Amino acid sequence: MENVLSTAVNSANIYDITLENSNNSALVPVSEHPKEHFRRKNFIYEKIYYISDLHLIHKIKKAFPNGATDKEIEQYIRSVVKDIVSSAEWDYQYLLIAGDVSSDYDITECFYKHLAASWNPKHIIAVLGNHELWGMGGRINDIIACYQAMFDKLNIIFLHNKILDL
Repeated sequence: MENVLSTAVNSANIYDITLENSNNSALVPVSEHPKEHFRRKNFIYEKIYYISDLHLIHKIKKAFPNGATDKEIEQYIRSVVKDIVSSAEWDYQYLLIAGDVSSDYDITECFYKHLAASWNPKHIIAVLGNHELWGMGGRINDIIACYQAMFDKLNIIFLHNKILDL
């Protein structure tokens, strides 16, 4: 039977997994840096910057306890986007926003609009969180369709029940 070689990664080690047959496999530790290991094996190595749970509506209410104008909200969101982009190392290819940006659709849309202007939108991956899904009210499929239309307009990758092949 032909051997199949694949690679597994956990937080501490990288292993080559050799599957000789369905009942027998071996883990062989790899001693080199993960990036070099993947390059040697002709894998594409992509760094993904990850952030979630921004909860912008709560932060805006805290920053402006007496209420904020639309201009103040937009300036605040612009500063959050600037902080996110400036905190990412130069070699991150993708930015993953993993939900809970805001329960307010307009604030979420403003955030993604400014983010798409500051980072290659085709390298922004968005996932909705419970705050986006519950904040708008209505049927879940309608809410998802609304976000899908927004992400399509901004050329942002939207993950919902999909597999993304980078």
